[in-house]
Amino acid sequence: PNLSAFEVLPAGKAFQKYNNATLAWIAGPKAAFTDKTHSFRAGQRVEKQIALLNDTRAPIPYVRDWKSTLDGKIIGGDIVEGTIKTGETIFVPIAFDIPKTLKKDKVDGLISLNATLGDDKSKDQFAFRAFKPLPPINLAVAVFDPEGDTTAMLKQLGCGVSSWNGDVNPKTTPLL
Repeated sequence: PNLSAFEVLPAGKAFQKYNNATLAWIAGPKAAFTDKTHSFRAGQRVEKQIALLNDTRAPIPYVRDWKSTLDGKIIGGDIVEGTIKTGETIFVPIAFDIPKTLKKDKVDGLISLNATLGDDKSKDQFAFRAFKPLPPINLAVAVFDPEGDTTAMLKQLGCGVSSWNGDVNPKTTPLL
């Protein structure tokens, strides 16, 4: 058949772009690499990973350059060079802190990645938003929380939290 008569549609172009022998992208943190959390509080540490993949038939050099900006100002980043083995996927942890004070209630941020693996270049971006801290909630509660997740969240919000032992008066101390 005459292949010049075929047109590559947008989906085909996307498939060609993102189905290469080398890839680089911004992933979630080590504990949950598929995590896509986009909202953070002032003073919070942001943890992600840079994923580099080499499905070529030889080890190749790489350069990964990432930076994080918040309201247009750089708040994290670095440039690293190395070699990635044949068939290897590398997950490199990256982290930065949201400033403790923000000028606005919410501020837009961006993590940008530029990577070169061999002769191939990859780019990725991850948009996020930072918010001013919430005012503390002046409330004491008793909690039945065997796993501790709810207790941790309530303490982060400024609540006084105690474990429910079965005899708390709900009229004076709310029970969750």
